[in-house]
Amino acid sequence: MANPEKRESAPALVVQGLHAHYGPSHILHGVNLTVPAGAIVGLVGRNGVGKTTTVNTIMAIVRASEGSIEALGVDITHWPTHRIARAGVRVVPQGRRLFPSVTVREHLAIAVQGSSGGRTIDWVYERFPALKERAAAAAKTLSGGEQSQLAIARAVIAGPELILMDEPTEGLAPLMVAEVGRLIALLREEGTSVLLVEQNLKFALDACDELAIMSRGEIIRQERVAEIKDRGHFIDSFMGVQVGHD
Repeated sequence: MANPEKRESAPALVVQGLHAHYGPSHILHGVNLTVPAGAIVGLVGRNGVGKTTTVNTIMAIVRASEGSIEALGVDITHWPTHRIARAGVRVVPQGRRLFPSVTVREHLAIAVQGSSGGRTIDWVYERFPALKERAAAAAKTLSGGEQSQLAIARAVIAGPELILMDEPTEGLAPLMVAEVGRLIALLREEGTSVLLVEQNLKFALDACDELAIMSRGEIIRQERVAEIKDRGHFIDSFMGVQVGHD
């Protein structure tokens, strides 16, 4: 684990020159990405540009072939996934990956085992009241929004300092998207840093402090949201989605 004094001033995540492959396919081509401490950074781009691979490589699910990854002030480039998780980095994976027949409370009980975060299931219920109401329900019976909340709660109960979220709003109705936004804002208030992979550009602009725009396995621009909105014409053409100009 990192020195607490070092963590206080260091960015939560610094990725430099990151390359990764799936077999012979070269997916990441020198990714450079920074998540400041306590910030929400959105990773956006069209389908297939390498966003999920970036998350999986940070978590050592895919091995980096070149480059470096520093999380919470420590070089984790060659660490195994379980060691990264123990150091305070957790992931909310694409598709949520819940156990269909396991109840909400059982999911949380499994997640809290061995955790040093000091958070309890009741702590989660205070912040996720919908999960308290469905505590005895199997994951497969939950709505999409409730499943997203459970996937997020399972990650945060361990008290991580950095969370990687891979498309948590995928397939959700607008009301549930807004609820996920509330939960992400709560994480920011509690000092958690977040890398948010998101296809919903409007949501990302509302939820994030900065956006990193990805194309063909590279980050081509990372800027504060206010600056992105000022240059909306660029992202309009790049993403094929109109950006609101407040």
